Amino acid sequence: MRYSWDVRDIYVRHRNDCRYASPNPKKPTRLPARLTFGCGCPIYARLQVRHPDPGVAPFEFNGSLSKLGVREKLAAEELVEQWTVQFLSTGGRTPDPNTFKSVEQAIHDYLAEKRGTLDASKESTNLTIQKIGGILKPLTPFLKDRGIVYLKDVKTEHLSAFQETWLGRLRKNRETGELVRQQKSQLGKQKNQEFLKMFFRRTRELRWIPENPAELLLSVRTPKIEVKKKTAEEKQSILDAIPRAFPHIAESVRAFVLIQRYSGLRLVDVVTLRTDAVREDGLMIMSQEKNEQPVFVPLPPVVIDLIGKLQPKSAEYFFWTGTSTIKTAVNDWSEKMRQLYVEAGIEGKRTHEWRDTLAIEVLEGGGSLEDVQLLLGHKSRKTTEKYYVALTKKRMEKAIDARRRTWDADVISVPAARS
Repeated sequence: MRYSWDVRDIYVRHRNDCRYASPNPKKPTRLPARLTFGCGCPIYARLQVRHPDPGVAPFEFNGSLSKLGVREKLAAEELVEQWTVQFLSTGGRTPDPNTFKSVEQAIHDYLAEKRGTLDASKESTNLTIQKIGGILKPLTPFLKDRGIVYLKDVKTEHLSAFQETWLGRLRKNRETGELVRQQKSQLGKQKNQEFLKMFFRRTRELRWIPENPAELLLSVRTPKIEVKKKTAEEKQSILDAIPRAFPHIAESVRAFVLIQRYSGLRLVDVVTLRTDAVREDGLMIMSQEKNEQPVFVPLPPVVIDLIGKLQPKSAEYFFWTGTSTIKTAVNDWSEKMRQLYVEAGIEGKRTHEWRDTLAIEVLEGGGSLEDVQLLLGHKSRKTTEKYYVALTKKRMEKAIDARRRTWDADVISVPAARS
């Protein structure tokens, strides 16, 4: 369909370092620089559309299309045409440019907003943004291959198909040394879907889309993982295996393991444990890496003494030099723990189970979910309930069974009811 525009000017503002910024006398061109596209410089538009009804004010736009994610001339022409169609077919209602925001620009704006809510001074902020970006950014080329550029055109079926592209990490084959791409676990897919849903939920709140296509996604089902604590035999096997696995750094590894065992701290928070966090009876973590919440964890005197004798890796940290990235240090210690578990003969266990062990021991000792929340440093009670409320139900079932057994020992005679 053809339209008549009072003003329709789509052009480029070249950056100073662009090869088209100034004309080249050796290579004259028929087109002026402002009409030379394809270099990646920002695209602008000046538009005025007059409505057939003289009582309706014309639709006008004069600004950058690049802010809406438009990078190509054809996309700019398509966007201008869509604005025109909407204006003429809705009785002169002025189009909202944000409703034509591209997928690429929406992701860019969302990540920028997300970054603004996090502590810029922490390295984990960059890691968080990289993680979310790594999940969302592949959506742009995936949709573009299917002819979808604008956020408003994304459907639930597109997102369902996108989920099938998620793959796991590269892991080294221990026998061949070759890197092999793993299948994405159901738990990994579930976490990715949560980030995807958070993105589209936010775009709907900001009125970038009329409806949320991620709302109708079927939830990723994950196998039910029973929360278990480490047995006394496993705890001892791990400690006994330290000198064999790491004879040169046994004291450092032993302190690392015992801190995890008695504090329940996440691996990253032990790796980044500061030398000024030690107190007479425990550790004061001013800001956990995952949720930025403070947490105090009590430690037995034997562990406090061990930490006091430990030679720190740097002036600020016990187990990290502070010169590498946190991710590198965490990966290094994670590999050390994997090797230790293999040496101890309990391969397949996760270091995160120390947190589960602490939670179970607290509950078995008569503590409450609130106690577990405080000791593990959960930001929300819901997080604690998500993982450990089933344990309180089991405790209640055991208590009921114990009470029923007392009934058997309490023999009484009940008179028969009169007829």
